[in-house]
Amino acid sequence: MNKWRGLQILWPAFLAAAILEMCVFAFLDPVLLTEAFKLSSDETGLIYAGSFFLFWSATALSSSISCLLLREGR
Repeated sequence: MNKWRGLQILWPAFLAAAILEMCVFAFLDPVLLTEAFKLSSDETGLIYAGSFFLFWSATALSSSISCLLLREGR
């Protein structure tokens, strides 16, 4: 097993999550989300951080599944 497999999955997923975060919040105002979820107005950082980790975990899962499917049989 490759000892760098985790980094090979997490680093591209991190970059994809960062790009996705920029694209989503270019069109979506987090202040509107804080009003929709009845959060205080100073918790917009929570919206940014939560969405980033959600995007990162989703893209990491996608990369992990791709690596699993590309593994050669024994």
